[in-house]
Amino acid sequence: MISISAKSFARRLDILRKKAVSLNIKYRFSELQDFHETTLSVMDKNTTSDLEPEFEARLKWWELILSGPCELNEGFDEKEWFAKLDRALGEMPYTLLKHTGKEARVAELILKNIFQFLNYKPVYAGKHIDWNDNPFGDREWTTCMNRHSFLLNLEQQYSVSGDKKYAEKSKELFLDWACSQPIEEWNNGRYAWSSLNAGIRGIVWPKIFCMWNKANMLTGPFKTAAMNILIKNAEFLMKFKNPGPSNWRIFEAQGLFCMALIFPGLKQAVRWRNEAVKRLKFEMVRQIRRDGCHFQNCPGYHQGMLRAFYTVSILAKRLQIKNLFNDKVFLRTVEKMCEFSMYTADPDFKTLPIGDSGISDITESFAECNELFDRNDFKYILSKRKKGILPRKTSCLFKSSGHVIFRSDWSRSARFMLFDLAEHMGCHSHYDVFNIHAWAYGRELICDSGRSTYRQEDKQMMQASSRHNTVTVDNKNQNLLLPVPHKFKTQKNWGFVQAESFNYDGVKYIRAIIFIDGKHWIVIDSLHSCSIHDYTLNFHILQKKAFLNKQELIMPNMIINCSSDVPVKSILEPSVIGRDYNKVLKGQVLRYMARAQNVRFVTLLATYEEQRHPVCQMEIDYDSVIKIKAGIGNKNYQIDYSENKAGVNIYSPADGIIAF
Repeated sequence: MISISAKSFARRLDILRKKAVSLNIKYRFSELQDFHETTLSVMDKNTTSDLEPEFEARLKWWELILSGPCELNEGFDEKEWFAKLDRALGEMPYTLLKHTGKEARVAELILKNIFQFLNYKPVYAGKHIDWNDNPFGDREWTTCMNRHSFLLNLEQQYSVSGDKKYAEKSKELFLDWACSQPIEEWNNGRYAWSSLNAGIRGIVWPKIFCMWNKANMLTGPFKTAAMNILIKNAEFLMKFKNPGPSNWRIFEAQGLFCMALIFPGLKQAVRWRNEAVKRLKFEMVRQIRRDGCHFQNCPGYHQGMLRAFYTVSILAKRLQIKNLFNDKVFLRTVEKMCEFSMYTADPDFKTLPIGDSGISDITESFAECNELFDRNDFKYILSKRKKGILPRKTSCLFKSSGHVIFRSDWSRSARFMLFDLAEHMGCHSHYDVFNIHAWAYGRELICDSGRSTYRQEDKQMMQASSRHNTVTVDNKNQNLLLPVPHKFKTQKNWGFVQAESFNYDGVKYIRAIIFIDGKHWIVIDSLHSCSIHDYTLNFHILQKKAFLNKQELIMPNMIINCSSDVPVKSILEPSVIGRDYNKVLKGQVLRYMARAQNVRFVTLLATYEEQRHPVCQMEIDYDSVIKIKAGIGNKNYQIDYSENKAGVNIYSPADGIIAF
């Protein structure tokens, strides 16, 4: 308990009362008064009272954020600087928003204290907002409230309309949040001061401060309060140094860098900026692999990290802040990250929903990537095939991260497959070694199950190995052992990859994929054990028009035909596919099931463009060398595959012998 005289207490409250009136935050001030109502009722001019530590902490917080004006270096021209900063920011901060075409409606709802995030229904937060409310039992909702991205909706509409009501509402919400959220330990009930949330606020705020300046609102007590809140948020990040590698560290450093740009005339700003640059370079070294992939192996999170690195690079370039991110190693790494996004994107130029990734349009990033590197293949992506030149490669291997790409060409109708050999890297990874994802003729045909929400029960369901296009053993999840690639070779529209894993105790699992004629794939799964197991080969699909006849499934643009050297049962059953946070679609899963000690599944994935599907046939001789005769329509292929030698010979009528 803290002993304080009643007179001193009254003086402190009176000073804060006047400032609260001038800022129109009387409600939050009344909360402060009511917080210690019992003590106030017994106080008189000559007594002292022990204030509860929490109340004293809140009293000090108010005094900190509403204290006297902050010092700016002489010669700092705010009007000129904010106009320059606004131009430099451009539309980059809007990547934090979900583009729905209903941004104006969203802003109108926010004016009424109605918020909507993460595909949940809109929620009226009441006249007086509880910033820690959790209406859906999902802490990501409350996290969104404390990250302030909704302020960008108001800024967008102010920028379009010039109506000051949007700027005034953003000021109201900003102050209301700040006065009710003193710095305190982050836990499941209090979300304001996680380091990630503080970092993302820092990314949002520069655009908001530019709006306030344009609206002539950054004056008097509000300017003082806004600068003090900015300082407290930045200094919180300066003190918070978590040693573990995480996407959080990069977002925090980006936020710190962006906050340093708001008032570069602040004496603390250079220190923030230098620390942010130091952290970003350090995290780049330990989080970005040699092939350009972010270490968490999730394309959606990779995009977030790419945006962080190119945002700070471009801001430094546009604002002419020299010697920050212009070293060759830093920029070459950003360029590699762009290349990873380009080559692993589906034919619609969208990220694949691998792990906890959402789906995002990579072209939104390539305007900035092209500004940094001025590459014609980046122009091709940015323009969605209208300008520039084709990327140099179609099929490729990202060896450090473990991603294999088979692609026939760069058209939207391309036959495309991603084969996932990536290491399991923690909470955003799934148990999905050897997972595949396939497109053809503008359709997503074999798809990853994606994510649903970050509630524990939803994460466990969507992370399961059975939710991915791989073989499961005894209906268990894979362990976390790293798969071992054996070989990857490509030649025009042909390709071959083989890899091995021990992701189930006592079971050796080898998967080989053969890319045939730029149109089809043969997937060979070999599992060896000393004991009998239940093996299940899974294929998840979104197509509703799918017909299963024995071992063959026919759906638009693809036929799946599976054979095995042991008896197999096949079933097609309902499933769910996650395509956005808290948004799942009805799908189906095709399962081929066998009980045996050893098993070899040979699966033909034949694609077709016409409305009528071709006839597919396979004759297989299971020996040390698997001999496959595959007839697809009027074309016949003979494949000799050796698991032990990790090699394949393909006999094609048009191309002769292709050997890998």
